[in-house]
Amino acid sequence: MKTIWKFGIHKDGKTDTIFPNRVEIGMPKDAEIISVMEQDNDICLHAIVDSEAPKDRRFFEVFGTGHEIKGIEFTERKYIGSAKVEDGKFIFHIFEII
Repeated sequence: MKTIWKFGIHKDGKTDTIFPNRVEIGMPKDAEIISVMEQDNDICLHAIVDSEAPKDRRFFEVFGTGHEIKGIEFTERKYIGSAKVEDGKFIFHIFEII
């Protein structure tokens, strides 16, 4: 069954201690991310999922405007979207590691 689920970058994800801006999220296999937005001061991804599909680990990176993007020469990334947090004081850009 296809449904839309929300995944909080920091509420549902596990931060990598080596790369603190890298987050692992378990979501159903072949989930299609359709939006990125802020909710309750967390960055949320919305995705069309097959709710009966097995979970798949996906990895994302979050960079603030003006922050250094480390390791760019070693990692392929796909831009997912951007979100404003704290009433627009900060804008974060989300990439999926592919």
